[in-house]
Amino acid sequence: MKNEDNERLLITKEQEKMLAKLGEQDVSDPTVVVRWFDPYGSYTYYVTAYYPKEGNVFGYVTGLADNEFGYTSIAEVKALQFMGIPRIERDINFTPYKLSECRKIYGFN
Repeated sequence: MKNEDNERLLITKEQEKMLAKLGEQDVSDPTVVVRWFDPYGSYTYYVTAYYPKEGNVFGYVTGLADNEFGYTSIAEVKALQFMGIPRIERDINFTPYKLSECRKIYGFN
């Protein structure tokens, strides 16, 4: 796979493996493995769990009406476009952190 294609993935194979090891993460301070963001808006999604059979992720979303935990469909995220260009991008420089650390680094509550 070309590096350019890898950069467009919402979840890489390495991230899939890490999310599989972490599982449900039924803890108060889960590990965030993937960070998605909207370069045209304020939406950011901090992925803490992945369900490949269903095509869903679970995580913490900021930049909408309320910051909250929730599920979203990868297909729906991929369908978001701006002038034919994918709207949501994966932060290719993101390093996994606990959610509490992400709050400090990215300044959300």
